[in-house]
Amino acid sequence: MGANEGLVSGVWVLKGLGNQPAVMAVVSGHLWVITEDTTVVDTELAAAQVKFPKTQFDGGCSIEVNGERTRVSFVRPNGAADVPASLVARMDGVVAGAGLLGAARKVSDIREGRKLGKEWKAVLLA
Repeated sequence: MGANEGLVSGVWVLKGLGNQPAVMAVVSGHLWVITEDTTVVDTELAAAQVKFPKTQFDGGCSIEVNGERTRVSFVRPNGAADVPASLVARMDGVVAGAGLLGAARKVSDIREGRKLGKEWKAVLLA
């Protein structure tokens, strides 16, 4: 899957003590990460520096834009809340017309999270 095809899924923004559920999407080369409170990342994919640390085994990545680093996990951290359906619905408004809402993925275990991470890796590093 290339970056122009698009991908959207639930993720978690890692903040140390307070990991936040979020939705991440790439559509036509544009990348968003949105939590209930704020838009964390809103940039052209080409402007983002994305790394997949080996220590996370494709279960997460870091995204750096203009010196601001955001750590994202595709595996739900212990004690973190689920990604709410309302947040996924809000993302549909952001990527309106892309037809990706039905493709939003919800991760229920580590294996699924790592599999999703590999899909994101293919899109983000394409």
